[in-house]
Amino acid sequence: MTDGLPCETPPSLIYPHLPVLACNMDLQWMAEACLPRFGHGAFLVCLENLYKKITGKDIIYTALVGKPSEITYHHAEYCVHHHARRLGAVCGPIKTLYAIGDNINTDIYGANLYNRYIQRRIKLQRKKNESLSAHLARVGIKGAKADVIQEHPLHLEQIEEEVGSCLSVLVRTGVYNEETHHDSCDHSPRDFLPAEAGLKEPTFRADNVLNALRLIFEREHYV
Repeated sequence: MTDGLPCETPPSLIYPHLPVLACNMDLQWMAEACLPRFGHGAFLVCLENLYKKITGKDIIYTALVGKPSEITYHHAEYCVHHHARRLGAVCGPIKTLYAIGDNINTDIYGANLYNRYIQRRIKLQRKKNESLSAHLARVGIKGAKADVIQEHPLHLEQIEEEVGSCLSVLVRTGVYNEETHHDSCDHSPRDFLPAEAGLKEPTFRADNVLNALRLIFEREHYV
């Protein structure tokens, strides 16, 4: 309300206010507790309502970082590629990412949201490739030379071409409980609403993380 200067009285309400960057948006988390506990998302809910109550205006988030934002999963994808290559753990491109989580409104919603982003990215890359092929044909570059040009994109573009999907795995050892779960309280961050129902449906379900890993290994033919 004071543009970052709480010792000075502004002549009027400064709006838009100073930048607010929100992260760790989970309303609840559980870990080893018997019931879910409030996470940083609870602080954001309080902040939004207090600011609205006092000023009559909505607080503005300059950025929302952390699950379920797509940029967080994009960074995770980059890190997976980087570490896998550094360890020599991959024989070829990583085709599938798996996101394991216990919170439908952040872990699962975010993973499914990122999977949709990947599908859009693949379509865009295909269009780029088709446009490049058409351009090479128009200028008379054909055969092996054209193949060399198309197979050497920039490093980050190469990474983006490799992954084909991000699959979500919901585990039952945390916030989510099938017996007590209900939709009357939407835990999604304010600026991500309304969340599409389909984006909260996990690709797979598992009792715990160990079983989730077993499921992944079986799908990838490692066992």
